[in-house]
Amino acid sequence: MAKQDSTASMAPEPSSPEKATVKPARSSTERIVVWGGIGLLVVVSSIEGYSQMSFQKAFNSLQAELEEADAGKSQVTKSQVDTVLNRQPDRTQMVKAFVGEERYDVYLYKGLLKNRLLCVHYGVAGVKEEPEVIGVTPELPDAML
Repeated sequence: MAKQDSTASMAPEPSSPEKATVKPARSSTERIVVWGGIGLLVVVSSIEGYSQMSFQKAFNSLQAELEEADAGKSQVTKSQVDTVLNRQPDRTQMVKAFVGEERYDVYLYKGLLKNRLLCVHYGVAGVKEEPEVIGVTPELPDAML
């Protein structure tokens, strides 16, 4: 009689496809909930992204106009701000100064999660002059609070 190799009998049997675990299919309700949540996140992200992009574009455009005016010794007026932003301010407030009144225009960029403020500060206007822009800030100044 031939001696059988003992290691051959101890080798694990190869797994057959019938013994493999099959994942159950996801229910349609679960898929609707998951894809609905993903869709909701995409919509919220898109609205917030558009708000942030619009705000950043307006702020950078006005800052560039101010820097260009400073270099060329000219001034940025209300009509130039209206042209650059292409909209009317959401809030306007006049604040008493020593010589007259300074003007603050606030532009609001709304998102679902965050509202962004762009405040344009104008100096005292002359008799027949448009007010000159003094500064642009992304927050309300203390004079408006």
